[in-house]
Amino acid sequence: MDSESLVSVPMLAEVNDKEFDNSQYGLGSFSAEVGETFYYNYFKENDIEMNRHEYTYGSYISQFGLQGYFCCFIARVIKSSGTVGVMRAVFCLLTVFLTFLIAAGIKKHYGLLPAVCSWIVLIYSHWVYDFAPNLYWAMFTWLVPIMLGLMCVNHEDKRKLIYPLFFIAMVVKCLCGYEYISTIMLSGEAFLIAEWLIKKEKRRQLTYCIIISGLCMLMGFIAVMLFQSYRYGEGDLIKGFKFFKYYLVERRTFGNYAEYEPVYADSLNASVWAVLKKYFWSLPDGKKITMLLAAGVLSVLIQKVFFRKDVRIKATFVVIQLISALSWIVLAKSHSFIHVHINFIVFYIGFAQVCVYCAADAVLSHIRVCVENDGNDMSNKSKIRFSLVK
Repeated sequence: MDSESLVSVPMLAEVNDKEFDNSQYGLGSFSAEVGETFYYNYFKENDIEMNRHEYTYGSYISQFGLQGYFCCFIARVIKSSGTVGVMRAVFCLLTVFLTFLIAAGIKKHYGLLPAVCSWIVLIYSHWVYDFAPNLYWAMFTWLVPIMLGLMCVNHEDKRKLIYPLFFIAMVVKCLCGYEYISTIMLSGEAFLIAEWLIKKEKRRQLTYCIIISGLCMLMGFIAVMLFQSYRYGEGDLIKGFKFFKYYLVERRTFGNYAEYEPVYADSLNASVWAVLKKYFWSLPDGKKITMLLAAGVLSVLIQKVFFRKDVRIKATFVVIQLISALSWIVLAKSHSFIHVHINFIVFYIGFAQVCVYCAADAVLSHIRVCVENDGNDMSNKSKIRFSLVK
């Protein structure tokens, strides 16, 4: 299913004053016949006023769908079919704005080069290009915990004010969907963990910060999980939690294939190794990830072995961001097996940026640019010379 249609088609229904019941869940789809679901592009090209058929609405119950409620509210106010495009632009701008804030925070603490590498990879990755404006994924919600973790590093005196924001950020993210939640949470802690490993004199304060921020994110997830379990069980929390576990957790992870539809058999029976091969070698994008990993690791080793550089910070980030990306691939093994066409995005939330930075720094830190000229006239007789340095 085109996931964005779960948001954009209900928006179109709001614009056309079509009645549908989204009181329980904010996402849903419209169909004209049993099993025939229409995507947004169909309505845009063939039935923009949604009057060609008698459509039936069905809720998407995998998450609360906060983004759906928000976008439908905007569509109800604006009353224009162009609202979908407007909201896509808003979501994209929010993502770009947060990438700018993250890059600015990285520059403040780690320098210009890692900030530039982070910005370039986020902005020019085709994965981010596809996800950023998508109304279903609401990618900007993924970046907020990362920004907060960086703020804890840069503003030690304001950490007590930042902690509650971790809880709020995770509540909003989970209300919009649980996908990639482990990667997002670990990425939010990545900067703090790296500081803890490197700065022994601050470990006591950083340990406290890591535990509190981590607990705040975990409590945000638990709060939404209990809220959704209550809705699933129609007031019976235990019954709802069992369904949550069966429908959302085990179906995406390591559930018993015999308890699900046959379409899930291959993914639930697949080994972790079979899934990892998809993401590191079997597919073209998997080979790119392997090349990025090799570039990052080799760059760190070359800096350490041949040039005796202090590479602790680089090595730490490579390991942390690799674990962060793999956490979803491995823990949500079944989901990763099925959704290989989209799940490469987890490598571009931090891992790709770190590897690109390590490679760039290994090259640029050993190149000196000299300008040679005769006198003060640099217009015609200046020469630029590149030389290698240790």
